[in-house]
Amino acid sequence: MKKAPLVPLPDSFRDATILVAAVNETHSLRQTVETLLASPDGIREIILLLSPKITTPECLAVARELVAESENRNAIPSIRIIFQTRPFAGGAYQDGFDAALGSHVVMMSADLETD
Repeated sequence: MKKAPLVPLPDSFRDATILVAAVNETHSLRQTVETLLASPDGIREIILLLSPKITTPECLAVARELVAESENRNAIPSIRIIFQTRPFAGGAYQDGFDAALGSHVVMMSADLETD
């Protein structure tokens, strides 16, 4: 399969915030973040979007482990958790956009469906 050519980055690009929504993903959340960390060029931070009402305890535990590992690395990209305050997935992403520090934002899910 032929790969598409890379598109040049706009002059306004400094870095990106990656928003990763998660509810009950445990193994796939870790795998998603590890994939992002394997090619961190241009990524300023990874924000894990969690629901205070429906995120499973197992998913929350993995998210906290990822944050602790990020803090121990003391490197970019950083990882942090945002608990959504607005309803539904769209609300979670809106909260993430409000918290994002990067010049650009990428939205993805933690279910390994986004390449």
